[in-house]
Amino acid sequence: MQLDDIVVMGRRDTTLGAVEHEFSAVQVDALLARNIGGVVAQLQEMLGDRSEATVVINGRRVADPSIFLRLPPDALEKVEVLAAGSAAGFGGDPVGRTYNLVVAQEFFSRDVRLALHAPTAGGFTRTEAETRMTSLEGARVMTGGLVASRASALRGGERSDWLAGRPGSEDVTLAPASDVVTADIAFNRPVGAWSAGLTLNAQKTRSAFTALYNAEPFQSRLEATSFQAAANAGGPVRDWFLTARLAGLWTRSAQSGPDPLQQAIRTVDASLAANRRFGALPAGPIIANLSANFSRSGLEGKGLAAEGPQRERSDRLAGNLTIPLLSGAGHPSWRGGTASVVLGVAASATDTGGGRSSNVGINWSPFTRVRLTGSWARTEEAPTARQRLDPMTFGAPVAVYDFLHDEAVEVTPILGGNPALRPPRNDLTFASLSVGPFTSRQFLLGVTWNRLEAIDGVVSILPPTPDNEAAFPERFIRDDQQRLVRIDHRPFNLAGAISDSLMTNLSFAPSAGLQVSAAYTLRLEDTLDFGHGAELDRLSGDAGGSGRQSAFVKLDGLRGDLKFGAALRWEEGFRRRELTGVDGANDLHVGDFATFDLDLSYRFVRDLSSGSGEDKARRGEGLRLELSIANVFDRRRSARLGDGRLAPGYGRDDQDPIGRTVRVSLAKRL
Repeated sequence: MQLDDIVVMGRRDTTLGAVEHEFSAVQVDALLARNIGGVVAQLQEMLGDRSEATVVINGRRVADPSIFLRLPPDALEKVEVLAAGSAAGFGGDPVGRTYNLVVAQEFFSRDVRLALHAPTAGGFTRTEAETRMTSLEGARVMTGGLVASRASALRGGERSDWLAGRPGSEDVTLAPASDVVTADIAFNRPVGAWSAGLTLNAQKTRSAFTALYNAEPFQSRLEATSFQAAANAGGPVRDWFLTARLAGLWTRSAQSGPDPLQQAIRTVDASLAANRRFGALPAGPIIANLSANFSRSGLEGKGLAAEGPQRERSDRLAGNLTIPLLSGAGHPSWRGGTASVVLGVAASATDTGGGRSSNVGINWSPFTRVRLTGSWARTEEAPTARQRLDPMTFGAPVAVYDFLHDEAVEVTPILGGNPALRPPRNDLTFASLSVGPFTSRQFLLGVTWNRLEAIDGVVSILPPTPDNEAAFPERFIRDDQQRLVRIDHRPFNLAGAISDSLMTNLSFAPSAGLQVSAAYTLRLEDTLDFGHGAELDRLSGDAGGSGRQSAFVKLDGLRGDLKFGAALRWEEGFRRRELTGVDGANDLHVGDFATFDLDLSYRFVRDLSSGSGEDKARRGEGLRLELSIANVFDRRRSARLGDGRLAPGYGRDDQDPIGRTVRVSLAKRL
């Protein structure tokens, strides 16, 4: 038989760029993620990718890839991860990676899940029920679900060690009671060469806790209702790929207590993005990305938060060019590899002033499996609408050490946004080296350096130290007996801040069903500037202190019908100085802290509801029993004072009254 010439128009597992790492269906199942979005998040953590994920589906862009992220993980056939800098070709972060999700052409599921979550020390439980339906046919997607959860309160009387130093606090809440109901539905449809998406989400939340105020207990109840809708459309127009989005969010909340609050927030966002390849140079095409965003928000409140209606306008225009310098193609010997440079600018306008941003970056791959990326960016943009207008609420009590009285106290954090925030200026320098993957073990090594210098930087939490309280007395609220009762955790501006860190990450696959990843972070500099006096060195213990090192190791694997995951996290201890710049006898010495988490999943393969054969069964099929143990060795944070005494507020149940928890769930595909 003789065939006419065959022209391949495209493949659904092919993307525009070299694939750096590929994860098979077996590796995806071993991650034990709840949905595809969870898979991408775990891969980002594994690869040390801190940029916003740029996602394409079957090698093509869609209007709203977040709809596909809601699908069960067994709808994935594999994931291709492109090298750093590839996201620019799809309208994403110029130095970010691209995640190509190769999904099944046809997939249908109806899943139910029941879960029970409780600490081994007892005291409270949380139950959760979820039902979800998914339909996938080519680019046509429909997914919807309903989730309901209920958690009982954990009270001081249920933790004898905690209560020993706090007589009369039996009813104080260590973990709040809560009820949450969430319903969502999303659609994606092809419209010729275009695609259109619609997502709807509604949530109802109720929570309650008891705290002390002026030595008297009070009960606070919070009720919140939110509704969110978003419509997206995307497709080619001439040589451009356009994406349009219109979204709205409405939230109403009310909280009872000594200072009752009622607030309502409305936000409308409209955005348009355009991406094009044009003007081919000898090294390749130039990539242009343009975007515009227009946002309008309003806040109305009654009670303590009432300062008259707040209105927020935020408009932003941005663009960047990715210009190829070297192609690395067509040369029998090495000629510098491939390289490109990125140039970007942005301008914004708000009711509180304007801002501008600029960035420059370079992506260079001197060899096939070696990639270097660097960038510098200066941003002067207004805080987000959430940072300014999030509802003011009171959180559940937390234990802190009060230097003033040398005692542990339960304080109520004040949460929400801050309409008085000023636009910060951030200078961010970034450099990374990625090597691999090598051999059949898929060994990949990466080193990343980040340096952030901020003026009027936005921060939210300052620990209660004498100098912090002297600099910002309005954020630390004391009662008539001068006991610390509240700390304001809403964001605010500092005069300046510098953070400098070096992160190393690696991943490899010892076998087909086993994946290992690890990351180590070394903080080189961490300083704050309150606007008067010397800079505060947090690594030495100023302004609350900060650990210099942290590490993370994760193992995911499967053997037959058993899937398992294990994660170890470690943070180095640090000093919290009583007085800035001086090591003293009353300083707090916080110890090292490590946790070990374990996840197990067993599938009863004889119950194949989807009708697949046993050899083709994926994790989502049949009846699954899942067991998760968080903090397996029941480690708690600890601290001592300079004289060796156990620090008040750092007993066994002070910082973490819950400790080791066990979560058991049953999931069934109908």
